[in-house]
Amino acid sequence: MFHKLLFLQYIMQTVCKYCANILCESIIFFVIFVPKKQKINNMERIWSPWRSQYIDNLNDNDKKNKIEKKCFLCDAINSDGNSNKENLIVARREKCIIIMNKYPYNSGHTLIVPLRHIADFLELENEELVSIMNTIQEVVAAIKQLFNPHGFNIGINIGQSAGAGLPDHLHFHIVPRWNGDANFTTTVADIKIISHSIEDTRAKLAEILIQK
Repeated sequence: MFHKLLFLQYIMQTVCKYCANILCESIIFFVIFVPKKQKINNMERIWSPWRSQYIDNLNDNDKKNKIEKKCFLCDAINSDGNSNKENLIVARREKCIIIMNKYPYNSGHTLIVPLRHIADFLELENEELVSIMNTIQEVVAAIKQLFNPHGFNIGINIGQSAGAGLPDHLHFHIVPRWNGDANFTTTVADIKIISHSIEDTRAKLAEILIQK
C-alpha cells in the first residue's frame, strides 16, 4: 500500500510539473506575441509596421518624381480606358477616379482621386466635393456587397507631415475593417496578410461600379 501511495505521489508531481510548464509557456507566449493596445492619455494606438515598405518606396520615388515632375495618379487618370486593369483603375467618374491602393492596409483598400492635380483641400470645388462624396458612398456599398466588412476607415491625409504618401495630389482612402484584422504577425513578423489579390478585387469592384 505504501509503495502505491509513493507511486501515486510521483505521478501527481510529474503531472503538476508538466501542467505548470505548459502554463508558463502559455503566459510567456501571451506576453511576447499577443498584440496589446497601448494607451497614452486614454488614446488607443494601432501599430502598422508593414506600412514602412510603402513609406520607404514613396520617399524614394518622391525625389525622383520631383525631378521628373511625374505623378502616378495623373498618369493613371490620363491613360486610356484600355489600361485600366494595368493601372488598377476600378472606374471613372466625371470629377474623380476610383483606383486600388497598391500597398493596401486591408483587402478592398481603394482610393478616390480628383481628376485635377491639387494638393490643397480648400481648392476643391463644390462639384468635385459632391462627386467625391457620392463616389465614396458607391464604393462603400460595393465593398459591403463583396466582403461584408465590420467597419470602415474613410479619410484623407493632407500634407506629408500628416502622412500623405503623395502630398501633391489629394486622394481619399476607403479601408474596410474586420474585427481582429491586425494580429501578432503584423507586430512581431512585420507581415500584413491580405486575403484577396488586388487584381481580383479590382475586377469584382469594377463589375459593380462600371454598371452605374
